[in-house]
Amino acid sequence: MKIKKLYNFLILILLILLIIDFGNCLKDVDNSESESTATSTTSIKKTKKPSRSSNSDSGSMIDDVAIIESNKGSSEGCSDSSLGEIDGHRIIKCNGTQELSYDAGEMKSFYKESTPSVDPYTCGLTIPSRNSLKDALLSIDKCEDEDLCNKHKISCTEIELTNGEQGFTYGTFSVMLKPGNVPNTITKVSLVQKEGSNGQMVSDVYIAIYGNQTEIRYGYHYDGYENANTKFKSSRVSNQLFQSFTNVTIKFTKEHLSFYAAGQNIGHIASMWNKEKVATPPVYFRVTYLQNSEVGSNAIKTSLLPASAYVRDFNFVAGPCTDSDDELTNWGSPKTYLDYYTSNCTIYRPFFIFNNTIHPDWDIKSIGNHRLQSTQFPRIGDNIEFGFNSGKNTIRFVTTKPFPIYRHKYFIFWINGGDRGGQNLWIAATRKNHIVAKLNVNDYVIGGIQKNQWYKVIIGMKKFQTQQTNPKKTVYIDGIMFQPTYDGFMDMTYFDDLMFSNGSICMEKGNYLSIYSKGNFSEGMEYEKSIGNFDPKSTVNQYEKKNTIEYQIVKKTVLQVNFMNGSLSIIDYDGLQFTVQYIPNNGYISGGTATENQRVDNVVNSLRLQLCLMQEDGIATYPCLSLSSYVGGRFPANRWFTLNIPWNDLSVDFEGATFGGFIIKSPDDMDPDVYQGKLYISQILATHYKPPPLERLSSSSYSRSSSSSSSSSSRSSSSRSSSNGGDSC
Repeated sequence: MKIKKLYNFLILILLILLIIDFGNCLKDVDNSESESTATSTTSIKKTKKPSRSSNSDSGSMIDDVAIIESNKGSSEGCSDSSLGEIDGHRIIKCNGTQELSYDAGEMKSFYKESTPSVDPYTCGLTIPSRNSLKDALLSIDKCEDEDLCNKHKISCTEIELTNGEQGFTYGTFSVMLKPGNVPNTITKVSLVQKEGSNGQMVSDVYIAIYGNQTEIRYGYHYDGYENANTKFKSSRVSNQLFQSFTNVTIKFTKEHLSFYAAGQNIGHIASMWNKEKVATPPVYFRVTYLQNSEVGSNAIKTSLLPASAYVRDFNFVAGPCTDSDDELTNWGSPKTYLDYYTSNCTIYRPFFIFNNTIHPDWDIKSIGNHRLQSTQFPRIGDNIEFGFNSGKNTIRFVTTKPFPIYRHKYFIFWINGGDRGGQNLWIAATRKNHIVAKLNVNDYVIGGIQKNQWYKVIIGMKKFQTQQTNPKKTVYIDGIMFQPTYDGFMDMTYFDDLMFSNGSICMEKGNYLSIYSKGNFSEGMEYEKSIGNFDPKSTVNQYEKKNTIEYQIVKKTVLQVNFMNGSLSIIDYDGLQFTVQYIPNNGYISGGTATENQRVDNVVNSLRLQLCLMQEDGIATYPCLSLSSYVGGRFPANRWFTLNIPWNDLSVDFEGATFGGFIIKSPDDMDPDVYQGKLYISQILATHYKPPPLERLSSSSYSRSSSSSSSSSSRSSSSRSSSNGGDSC
């Protein structure tokens, strides 16, 4: 009898364990989210305006998602664990520490001192005898006792962060820095390969700020400062760099290096053809204030000593890492938005979070003040103004209906730097009060966010590397958040047209208005008001054996096309399509360092060219579109490229909008003596989108062709119907 009771008891225990195990399988996907906590937010009530989107199927995001995911045959709803590719190599989770931060007080624990065996500079590394209460001090001073300075006459300072013995992997390294301004001193931020870090065969990646100059050098050394495998470039910045703290960032990946200072991308080292050795993880992070050894050990005036620099707020975020184990690093230019344009198009429309008004299923929550307005830096209708006045300010777009993070291929938005520019922001995918994954916006705006300039930013959703422990589990998100990368004043920033998209929208073949094609302007297209050096029937660079427009890109050249048969209405077509090729002047894009026949490894200057639609009178223009800003900061060069631009991106997507022609020109502030190269145009069309499937028509897959009889449409409804055609990154 006792044995039977024991047997029943064991069976009961087994059943309980099975129930617990089954319950664990049904846990909320929140367990797979990152432990990083997003700052708690306060909801600010939004003002809703009537829009066609309010009648949409409340259960849908982008209507084609269900079809796309079902066709993939994914197992039981699990998301694809792939995180995308870089130059053909799969992106994977980086080994080691994923995030690490230090404030100024903590950084004071990492001062480094010279020893007889570790003496890399012409000054002796010492711990400052004085320090700042708020910031970590970097000091250069006279050595009253040279024995304390390892036999040097000058002392200098270095902070080294090693992350214990493991070092750091690939990732983004940022620090707040106030550089020293004494002549012949250098404030240097560097990543130093752990192996050989204390010897003469050092390999590093660095930014060096020269005191009392506007020159910044950036580059790398490999196996020693004097080795042939070294490279540095120079960039110029404002002297205001020395007046206050500024953010200095190095993005360090196996495929490329990017350098940022004062919110600007000062340089990018990349070569598709050269295979060059550079430092590899594990690396140490250093901030050093030292004398410029190039001008001699006595070059610093002793009357200017002690000299000071200050540092605070270090931040590291790992990634991206790839599965490539090549011994030689194959440098690759960061992909611009070409993937968005050149991959398979879609007949489905994007899903707008904000388009003149917030979507009914979404809300705006912020720490700080935001408002919908149309007077400052207007595009079309209202945009969102938000002040990043400190590191605590965040703006978050959140929905009540969470969705898989990789449901959509792209997240797209417009951003303007306002009166100040130079903003450096994280964009984070969030769930409840957690950050699931985040990226640096500046990685997708080449040259950084400039003042008074709208940029269209396109981010592949698979660039968000989630830290889930189980890759078979689907990670859900319910929001997108913007926050500063450092604690500083960035002033007002402007956002517009935030959306999810699965690609550029397919255009109907054969159903278009030809403006220029096959070497000729169509009847009724007048170009006689154009000025400067251009040829409408050039044979220099033909396209499919047909003549093209050859446009010499200087300020005095303006291509103006007027529609003599009457203006076009946005109801008649969905956008303009250009097939172009940009042949750059190497001297211009290299900043004067390359000749016509030399390959340019580092592009300093991007194409500056604008497309402006003219109003019905054929004289006044709508706000102009910067072509480079439209494709992420750098226009594709030396290849034929088709650009589909919807009305929404050309500032004419509002009720009753018409236009009487267009202008292609350099910006008004362009130097008239600068020659940027040539632009060849093979085709200009006014086009229609392919309509979405009839059985899935809704507000988010709405087509103009299905509502051409509706003569009154708000900006919100019309832009949803003629959703964005695409962009580059």
